[in-house]
Amino acid sequence: MLRFSANLSMLFTELPFEDRFRAAAAAGFEAVEIPSPYDGAARDIRRALLSNGLLLSQIGAPPPNYTGGRPGYAGEPESEARFQGDMRRAMRVAAELSPEIVHIAVGNAEVAEAEERLVTNLRWAAQQWPSQVFVVSPLNAREHPGCALPDYDATARVLDKVGFTNMGLQFDTYHAAMITGDALAV
Repeated sequence: MLRFSANLSMLFTELPFEDRFRAAAAAGFEAVEIPSPYDGAARDIRRALLSNGLLLSQIGAPPPNYTGGRPGYAGEPESEARFQGDMRRAMRVAAELSPEIVHIAVGNAEVAEAEERLVTNLRWAAQQWPSQVFVVSPLNAREHPGCALPDYDATARVLDKVGFTNMGLQFDTYHAAMITGDALAV
């Protein structure tokens, strides 16, 4: 059975963030996703989830770099130390919020050069938090030029090499259609 989840960064944006939970529940959603839950206190988000009877389906990781760095960098050269530090921070928030899924943004890098770094970083996360489900997703190159995972073949290769059942693919129909031209065929 399908369960729809309201992305609170895209829906109900006319409302202050804390009011979006109530709006999602009133609209019939049972769950919400928060791509970047790092701007406020996790306990306030937890309270909003509980008081509105909502599950947290997904958060994004790693947290944003407020010093101007690019979001997502798991495939960039020399990314391991930063990735590990930022994932620890993300997982402290996840421990408070209990998301079903943590979506890891992989960022930009040449696919051939990025693949082993991605495997190393994603495998590390899967090993560190074996009870947490993680996902990655390919992004279309038109809107995300240089994405480290630009298609399903590259993503499948990386996930096969990671080899952990708690690390998987997030299927995004929009990106599937943009990448292949036929989301249903994917």
